[in-house]
Amino acid sequence: MVKRLEYKELQDLISSFREHKMTYDNAFKSIGHFDRLQNDLLHEMEFDCQNYEDRAKVATKMSVMRKERRQAKNTAELYRPLWEYLTTGNGKQMLRSLEEISQQMSQISVLQGTRVYKKRCDND
Repeated sequence: MVKRLEYKELQDLISSFREHKMTYDNAFKSIGHFDRLQNDLLHEMEFDCQNYEDRAKVATKMSVMRKERRQAKNTAELYRPLWEYLTTGNGKQMLRSLEEISQQMSQISVLQGTRVYKKRCDND
């Protein structure tokens, strides 16, 4: 028996592609944010820290921030190949084609659900 591809599965695939693309975008933006935060912390340490306790607090913040930046960088690195494909010619075209196919399958599914058989002969 042939497995029937449901249009909802195709929609899930399209959603997954979009979600992965957004994950990369968010991770990439986070890296920039963490770079700016690091500069702020370095300047805070340079100009505002008068004693050891102040420097230790800033250093702790920087340590936490660097770990979060590393996580964002690893995420961006992982999703980059898929992001590059989905944002270039062939990938963009494939995504558009899948969306059109999904829409067509959805329309066909609705038509099949409302299909009614009308008798052709009147057998009394």
